[in-house]
Order: sequence, then structure tokens, then C-alpha cells
Amino acid sequence: MSLLITIGELLRAAADWLVFNADSIRLFVMLLGLGLVVIGPLLDKLNVSPFGRFYQAARRPADQWFADIRNSQFYYPLKRAFFKANLPDAVWFILALAFLLVFVFFPSWVSYVASLLSYSGLTLIQFGEGRLLRGAWSLLGTVLVALLYYLMALMTILVFNSWFGFFKHYAYLAGRRINPLLYRFDPSGRYAMIVFLLAFLVLQFAAGFVASIFFRSAAF
Repeated sequence: MSLLITIGELLRAAADWLVFNADSIRLFVMLLGLGLVVIGPLLDKLNVSPFGRFYQAARRPADQWFADIRNSQFYYPLKRAFFKANLPDAVWFILALAFLLVFVFFPSWVSYVASLLSYSGLTLIQFGEGRLLRGAWSLLGTVLVALLYYLMALMTILVFNSWFGFFKHYAYLAGRRINPLLYRFDPSGRYAMIVFLLAFLVLQFAAGFVASIFFRSAAF
């Protein structure tokens, strides 16, 4: 059996595994995130030395999340509103919202990754079987879908950075690629949110349309 066919079958098997276990992976991610949030206060309750490597490594992710959220654009307005209403620190509300969005959209993200794995695997299998024209057609479709998913990923990073302060470095790089494209449709920036949302929906529709053309028989 050709090495390309073997790798292609492994990629498609990985795609099937991701789709089948998407809910389990989402649950694991959520539990891991919650665990990282509560482990800091728990270690403090247990009087663990704050100078140890384990303590610092365990607290670092959640501490970074809190720091990012406190530097986000929504934190200070919500902080004032929560303070006036005698509610807990708004950082907990924003963090809960971030977890909720991850919980809601995680299956879609897994589906995108699984689709790319499946299309890449199909492309390799076709080349391995000597069907060069079909392989080239699938390769073109895979590249186009990957480009559309890449733009969607950049926009998702920008949203999470704007709302929660996460991914500062990656958001800066994403903005350099996405903002010039959006500026062409809205130079004034007056309708930036609407243009951003419509652009994301168009990209999502375009990705599905391209996949339906290039991979009609590649459903999994």
C-alpha cells in the first residue's frame, strides 16, 4: 500500500475520531479550564508555598486570564455597573461568558478541523491511487477551504481579544491581515461591527459552498 494512502487513511480516521468524540473533548476542555481557575484558591486554602514551581505553574494560566480580562474593553464599564449593583467583581462574569462561548462554539471548531483532516486525507489517497486529476482537484478544494477557515480563525481571535483581552499577540497579527480587508468595505469604520459579522457569515457560507463543490462524495 502506498505511503500516501496510509497517511490519508490515518488523517480521515483522525477526522472521524474528532467528530465522534467532539462532546467528550469539549467536556474535557471545560473541566480543564475550570480546574485551572479553582486550583489557585484551593492551593491558597491548603497553605501551599507560593514560591514553589508547582504553585506558580498551576496559577499562571488563570492569573493570565484574569489579567487579560481586566485589560479588555468591557471590563471597566461592567466593573462600575457591578459595583453600583453591589455584585461580585465583573471579571468572573466575563470569564463565565468566555467559557460559555467556548462551550457553544467548540463543536463547530472541531468540525472545521475534522473537515480539513478529512479533505487532506482524501487528497493524499487520490494521489496515492494514481488519480492525479482528482487529487489536484481535491488539493485545490482543500487549499481554498483552509484559506477560508484561516480567515474565520483570525476573526474569531479578534473577537476573543476584543471582548476578553485574550490572545493579544495573535490578535495583533490577525488585525494586520483582517482589518485592511474590512476597511475596503467600510472606510469610515462606522459600521464595523455589522461588516465584521456579515464578513464572517459570508466566509462560513463560502467554505460550505466550496466544500460542496469539491467534496460532494467526501462526507463523513
